Amino acid sequence: MRERVGFENAMAELEFAIGYKFKSISLLTLAMTHRSFSKDNNERLEFLGDAILGAVVSSILFEANPNFQEDRLSLMRAELVKGQSLATIGRSIGIPKILRLGAGEAKQGGAERESIIADAFEALIGAVQLDAGMEVVEKIVRRIFEDRLEKAAFANLKDSKTELQEQVQSEGENLPRYSVVRVIGPDHNKTYEIKCELSWLKLETLALAGSKKEGEKLAAQKMLCLLQETEVTQR
Repeated sequence: MRERVGFENAMAELEFAIGYKFKSISLLTLAMTHRSFSKDNNERLEFLGDAILGAVVSSILFEANPNFQEDRLSLMRAELVKGQSLATIGRSIGIPKILRLGAGEAKQGGAERESIIADAFEALIGAVQLDAGMEVVEKIVRRIFEDRLEKAAFANLKDSKTELQEQVQSEGENLPRYSVVRVIGPDHNKTYEIKCELSWLKLETLALAGSKKEGEKLAAQKMLCLLQETEVTQR
């Protein structure tokens, strides 16, 4: 009985944290249910929430940054909705306290596992949409992410060239090569297309930016993402 009361209190705290009280508490419960706990779990809600987050965050970035090119906006979105970022938000609103995990997963520290918390946060967003509709869930997402926009604008660009160089050097290979592919627009409003190449892997990325320096950072960041996706550095 005491455990049940504690669980309900933790659920109420989460509702307070996001500024929304569920009409159907079963949806919130389902959003916090990991597949290790039950066949009726949060995976479908996670799928829905992932799509909603992508759409709403894209809209926020588009509105807030009228001068940014698609490459920059895409990288900012990736920074905002990556697993680490969502897990940080999930912890701040109390998700670990109300996760429903199987006994084995719980013993292995699943309640603090980044991927599980991030997935539950996405499921939470999906649950709010089903419970209240798109207008309400969009307000919640905007409120949660607005104060993270400025950080996202620069966090994934700040040291991307240095990080890529260090990663390549650790492999004992040639350094990345940057070049201007083309320059678009009039002299007072130029856009540069920059290419980043890793010759030893026969990989290249392209990025558009308002300056060569920013273009190189964007291209480097895209290369880091490409390396992570393909896991080529583990060869």
